[in-house]
Amino acid sequence: MIVKCKNCGVSYNFEENLLTKEGAWLRCTNCHFVFFLPAAYQEEESTSEQNVPLVTEPISEQSPLSGSPAEISEKKAVKRFVFRFLAWFSAFVLFIALLFSAFVFFPKQIAKVDRKIRTKISSIISQYRAKSMEPTVAPQPKTTIEHPVLLPTSELRKIGVIINKPTLMENTKMGNIVVQSGRIINRSEKALKNVVVEGRLISPNGKLIKRTFAVCGNTLTPEMIREDTCESVTTSLLDKNKGVSVMDSKELPFLLVFCDLTDIRKETAAHFNSDVMVVEAQILAK
Repeated sequence: MIVKCKNCGVSYNFEENLLTKEGAWLRCTNCHFVFFLPAAYQEEESTSEQNVPLVTEPISEQSPLSGSPAEISEKKAVKRFVFRFLAWFSAFVLFIALLFSAFVFFPKQIAKVDRKIRTKISSIISQYRAKSMEPTVAPQPKTTIEHPVLLPTSELRKIGVIINKPTLMENTKMGNIVVQSGRIINRSEKALKNVVVEGRLISPNGKLIKRTFAVCGNTLTPEMIREDTCESVTTSLLDKNKGVSVMDSKELPFLLVFCDLTDIRKETAAHFNSDVMVVEAQILAK
């Protein structure tokens, strides 16, 4: 029987005894196109039998392109997978070979790059550990800052000042110093704190020799007066954190120290006078 390829149109002479009841799968020897020949195939006419090649048998089941179209498509997919796997495997082998060659021919450069990578990784790990070990600080509640309320100047005049006679003493670091003690009496009808007094040391002819300040309630021990520096003494006497409050009609002592009097003789200092006045006071909040 004469069979014609559905793809290229070449005709073949096919033996009918090879055609089964289900039909047969054939492959064109010219274009290699695979097509199905049904059992009820009608023979096509050919003008010249001598030019028709002979097909002696159908495609066997073991042929790479035999089977149904679905089977053929599946086999092609398997072939593509194998090809891709071999391509990736070859690329991996090539990469390993290049890496090995780099270690063999460029050991110093590879060691330098390795140190940089290790340093970077160590830095990242250290930063992560430091961040993870940071204690979580609970947010602090907002606190309102209360500004102190100062006693008006007119009320400062109501604070009485009682002073003792100034005393000349000798300090191991400052030389001669004059110590003025006294106390204040609160007549302002308000509770006060951080009452600041100003002391002025005046010569017998009325010349101002020295000025100093102190917060009432701050005192010094005799050892501190004789051994501390002028800066330390002044800081201690002006420390408002140690200031003591004074209620209405109550008294509060104070201490003033006049430093840097090295040029004054002891006989002259005995005739010095001092003047003390209150220059600032804060109203104690209820």
